[in-house]
Amino acid sequence: MTHGRLYPNLDVLIQTGYVKRSQIDRLANYYEITDNGREARKDRRKWKAHYLHETALAYPPATG
Repeated sequence: MTHGRLYPNLDVLIQTGYVKRSQIDRLANYYEITDNGREARKDRRKWKAHYLHETALAYPPATG
């Protein structure tokens, strides 16, 4: 990810409530995942595990 995309992506995560920003000083910010962000990450991992499991069942590996 380039520097030019990092901060716009962080801004989207802040707007959706997944990340919060705090100011350390005039030049530095601190970004932290919120409870909503943790929940979304957990839901995404659950979805991904289910999707991969369903895909593996639908397309079993070929045997020799």
